[in-house]
Amino acid sequence: MDKIINDFIEIRDFLLDSIDDKLDFYLKDLWDPISSHILIDHFYKVVEKDLHNIFPFFPKEFLPKIKLRLNYDDQTIEKSTQRFLNKEKYFIFLANVDIEQENYDLYYKTSFDPRKPYVFFARYGHKNSSILKGSKSAAAEYFMGKHTPLSIAYHIAHEDGVL
Repeated sequence: MDKIINDFIEIRDFLLDSIDDKLDFYLKDLWDPISSHILIDHFYKVVEKDLHNIFPFFPKEFLPKIKLRLNYDDQTIEKSTQRFLNKEKYFIFLANVDIEQENYDLYYKTSFDPRKPYVFFARYGHKNSSILKGSKSAAAEYFMGKHTPLSIAYHIAHEDGVL
């Protein structure tokens, strides 16, 4: 395995072990939608800065990402952590999901084609070839009710207000 992949896995495991303590410290009992939105935005920056300070040898742009979703009804925080190394600069992390015992990191990026403003990606391994891609197919699968990585990426992007 590549050294950068081994380092990524080490950093990801550290993040998974420490994220609950950070969430308790920064976001405990804060359920005001506006304040929590601002705090979550800054929380991402704090986590990235902490990881960069602890692991200065690792390129900052490849650090594992985290995505938080607040459920105001249950007052719970759903967290999702990037599992696979992503070297693509313009991919925006949506979530990590398990589908039929397979793990996927879901991303999107803007497209230059006005007919399909976003392209969705599902990474299922560290290799560059371990990726699914689609735009119109993601939307079609979503509207047909299929439970595929790209349709879930489309659904999450829709819930997050990207679409």
